[in-house]
Amino acid sequence: MSAAHPLPLPDPPRGFRYYRSRRQLLQSPEIYAYQHMLLRAWEEMHLSGVLTLNGIPTVYLRDDAKPVRPEAAAAAQLQFWNQGVATILLLRDPQHVRVYSSMMRPTSPATATDLDMEQRLVEKLDLAALASWAERFYTQIGNGHYYAGSREAKFDPAETVDAYLLDNLAAVRDELVHSGLDPRHAHAFLGRLLFTCYLCDRGIIELPNYFKGKSWQHLHELLEDSGIPPPHSTRHSSPHSSGTSTGVCSMTISKMRAVGYSRLTYRSSVDFCRAMK
Repeated sequence: MSAAHPLPLPDPPRGFRYYRSRRQLLQSPEIYAYQHMLLRAWEEMHLSGVLTLNGIPTVYLRDDAKPVRPEAAAAAQLQFWNQGVATILLLRDPQHVRVYSSMMRPTSPATATDLDMEQRLVEKLDLAALASWAERFYTQIGNGHYYAGSREAKFDPAETVDAYLLDNLAAVRDELVHSGLDPRHAHAFLGRLLFTCYLCDRGIIELPNYFKGKSWQHLHELLEDSGIPPPHSTRHSSPHSSGTSTGVCSMTISKMRAVGYSRLTYRSSVDFCRAMK
């Protein structure tokens, strides 16, 4: 849980903007395109601050009132990686500031050890050194040097959640094609599946409207239910709603949900459709 009265970061230089509250996020037209994602991160990740560079979310700050245990650090990094918006997470407790990257594959919080989280650190500093460190940090983030040199391995684009999702989707595509499905139909099916996940996750469509007596909010909940009834609205029925296709859907979602990734984004569906052309 966030500390009750976290100390703010030092004021950043020109080009940066430091948001210290949910209200500030709501009132800034500069980040309108990211507002929904930032508000969601603020609530679900218990953020204390968001730092943008030229209007792009770059750093998340989270404060914890007690020393952070490895399972809590792993859970925070997993949420951060899952969203894939900002680049850097500052996890601050009364003793230390831990820096994590959104381009570093997370580990499971259930089994995370101190060694696991040490391996995923970009760097770690004493809280007392934060003010002097922040000045160098702002400069290096602004000119890009922070992502280079000894820290370059911690910022690998191939380790982002979008790259991970695309790799898994390509693997599912290959399995579908190997099973006899035409590649064009496999691409179309996965594209529709992604977009349906997005619609469900944003609340644009509600699964209980199609399945009586069920309270599913997300597509994976439907697919994980062992007794799936047929949709009660034939207007929305599809030849892909057979039992065999349900099994394929379950396999697809299980791959896409590896390491806890279940909240698919519209951007990812577009990237996939472009990549698979």
